[in-house]
Amino acid sequence: MTKTSSILRAALAAITLGCLTAGAQAQLIVNGIFTDGVGSLNGWTQIDNSANTQSPGTTYDGTSDRGRLIAGDGIYQVFGNSYTASVGDQITVNFELRAEWNSPSFEVVLFDSGNINNVLSTSTFNLSGSFGPFTPYSINYTAVSADVGKTVGVLFRVAGVEGDDRWGQIDNVSASVAPIPEPSTYALVALGMGALVWLRRRARSA
Repeated sequence: MTKTSSILRAALAAITLGCLTAGAQAQLIVNGIFTDGVGSLNGWTQIDNSANTQSPGTTYDGTSDRGRLIAGDGIYQVFGNSYTASVGDQITVNFELRAEWNSPSFEVVLFDSGNINNVLSTSTFNLSGSFGPFTPYSINYTAVSADVGKTVGVLFRVAGVEGDDRWGQIDNVSASVAPIPEPSTYALVALGMGALVWLRRRARSA
């Protein structure tokens, strides 16, 4: 193997490693499809028993075999993998919602420190009708200095007063964090790019 080819391989490896490190994401939700046991809420905490105990497939219309039926104050989960926020973390939560009964409005709340009242952001999704299809949605949040070192979680609830008979379903919940790259990551990419530039100049002068 020539010296030039060795340098080229090293440069490409540095760039690839830097890009992979920059794009690394951790999966943070447990049982996001509610099938860890039939209709299981394993990993989730429900507020005032607002998550219906029906298992998938036993909804009002009898057609949906997915997700979890909820109303009122809802269910929540603190992100796993010992995650705590750092400045610049790009937090993304993906999920699917379905109108089960009476045009529910979902609120999706990000909170910190294990306290659902410590709200980072609230997003509202207005669903129409009853027995609708599942539709994918997502929310995004960028961590700021006040969030550093704190745990983060997500709450799903159906907005409205208790007993107003609005129901919805959630499914396919996932959360991931794309951290801001470390200086060493930028250094790896810069080193690789620098080596490629040197090789190109060397080839031209040969």
